[in-house]
Amino acid sequence: MSGLQHNRHPQVPSNGGGADSIWVDSANLRRSRLANRRLARSHYENFFITSFLLPRPLHQPFYDIYAFCRTADDLADELSSDQESLSALASMENDLRKSVSPVSSEERPERDLFIALSDTMRRFKIEKQPFLDLLTAFRMDQIKKAYQSQEELLEYCKLSANPVGRVLLHLAGVKSERAIELSDSICTGLQLVNFLQHIVEDFERGRVYLPQDELNQYSIEIKEFRDPSQQHALKLLVKSRCEDVLSYLHQGRELSSLVPSWFSRTVNLFCAGGFEAVRAIEKNHYDVFTTTPRVSLPRRFWILGRAATGF
Repeated sequence: MSGLQHNRHPQVPSNGGGADSIWVDSANLRRSRLANRRLARSHYENFFITSFLLPRPLHQPFYDIYAFCRTADDLADELSSDQESLSALASMENDLRKSVSPVSSEERPERDLFIALSDTMRRFKIEKQPFLDLLTAFRMDQIKKAYQSQEELLEYCKLSANPVGRVLLHLAGVKSERAIELSDSICTGLQLVNFLQHIVEDFERGRVYLPQDELNQYSIEIKEFRDPSQQHALKLLVKSRCEDVLSYLHQGRELSSLVPSWFSRTVNLFCAGGFEAVRAIEKNHYDVFTTTPRVSLPRRFWILGRAATGF
């Protein structure tokens, strides 16, 4: 596995250099990179991915992208009110827009994470739109609390999940429309299974990611999900949702054959993680309301091993 870091894609830029903005100097860039790296490594799964499955030159870009996603997610979920989150996310969007254009030191973004992120965006020629889409999704979480149909939910996934896969494809130098389509399928599947794993947590935040038309189809009143009389119908709905997840993941697996070999391992890991999340729900008899089905630590190691060797 140690040889993975030498199997570099020829389009991976060097890790040197700084952004073109005058508010960036080498000391600021080093500080920002270090902070983003510490944030990413504080979250076990993400550090594991970058440590073992990505070439070393891509570790820092991954950290920079993850720092943005993690910070925005926390602003959406951890503040005291929807309005406070909306204000903080608007500020973050303002920082993003400042970071992608040369500005004076007086106009520099407030968050240091953008120093390294803007450098990564410049070196890999990543547009700001995927990051704007993610911020739009996080703002939607403060405003739109329920979805009427699967189509509405998939539109949300286009903003909340698919941009991440597209940015990672950019890091890998993969730009084909087919690859983007398959990446979107994987990311959508992962987002949908994440909804299932966190139904109760989201409900407590006032959010419901089960389509209302499907709740109606199964005669479910989501506000009464703890009612024993609803448990059978709830499990049937969750089973149907899991089948959708598996369909998206199976469709996306072809992506591993369209990307560099070192990146195919990461694709395998994401797919395997999704399959295992569904497996955990199945083992729990589709009960996601009284417990939160999780993939155990030994299974995580097993998934990593399969992804690294190609499953």
